[in-house]
Amino acid sequence: MTVRLPENLNLKPFVLVVTVAALLVAVLATYESRTFDWPPYVEEPPELSAYGQLRSLLIFALSGLILWGLQRTGEGRRHLVSERQRVGWAGLISVFLASAFVAVFVWNPAHFNRLALEDGPVEWASAAALFLSCAIFLFLAGRLRRRGGPGHRPAAALALAFAVGCFVIGMEELSWMQRQLGFDTPAFLARNYQSEANFHNLLTDIAENIYYLGAFVFLIGLPYLCEAWRLVPAGYWLSLFVPRRRTVLIAAPLVGFNYDMWNVIPIQVAFFLTLMILADYAREAWRSDRFSAVVIALVLAAVVLPQAVFLANGTNLVRVWDPTEYKELFIPLALLVHALRMSAALRQPRR
Repeated sequence: MTVRLPENLNLKPFVLVVTVAALLVAVLATYESRTFDWPPYVEEPPELSAYGQLRSLLIFALSGLILWGLQRTGEGRRHLVSERQRVGWAGLISVFLASAFVAVFVWNPAHFNRLALEDGPVEWASAAALFLSCAIFLFLAGRLRRRGGPGHRPAAALALAFAVGCFVIGMEELSWMQRQLGFDTPAFLARNYQSEANFHNLLTDIAENIYYLGAFVFLIGLPYLCEAWRLVPAGYWLSLFVPRRRTVLIAAPLVGFNYDMWNVIPIQVAFFLTLMILADYAREAWRSDRFSAVVIALVLAAVVLPQAVFLANGTNLVRVWDPTEYKELFIPLALLVHALRMSAALRQPRR
């Protein structure tokens, strides 16, 4: 069995709207670069003037256009309502965490900052989730390798790649445990933003944008796309690696923890697309699974609430980038849920 586009999948609407959106974004970015000297990945307090609001309205419209093109391209009834896509209680984890973090910020911005400092609980929780995910993916790689059958070798290799990725990101989060082990920063890394033993701070802004947008694409965008277009057959080995809706709900709040990155156009696109995807999930679930619809609606609120609070009260932040430290916690948690779901799927007998 191979992965191929469904025969009746017409890519023209999606290609057209993405092309139009990309051209408009390029024009907007060029204008802002020449007028305000903003790089495309600008990180500074958000622009909330009349221009900034009009800009966000345009980005919202472009996001809606992209989703419309994706849906028009998809075949028939887009989402498959099945047991594997029911969300259960999982989304309430992200609702609780996002609400708690916002409450801490509103109550005491200084405490919100202390929790997000290096070697603080948020950083260690992120690293712990990544290392646990690494261990699960290593276990999955071995199990897939021994399992045999079609695609077992590429599946094992991909699981191993996930394990390595989680390990590297976790170690980068802790600066390769430099502070715990007490070694000096290597000379070739000493020029990074924090003079620490990590690679991502050599190009902090670019690395952050790639990481956050990559997380959105894999944990939120890809699951929706695969459902909308039915890209990966259920029996194909690659379907094991496609995140399900539970993972989407755990990851979703990551797009709402922005302050200094709100001006970045792709960051706003990810925010608005996530809202639209969640709204579509909730609308569909309401027909047959009211509980899931309510959970999804609560997650949607947990995406909007942090973003609204930070935009309205961001001047109270001790560091303008503090929300992104919390953003980074939702990514490892979603990866951990994804790894656990894969492990549970492998324990089921083959059909």
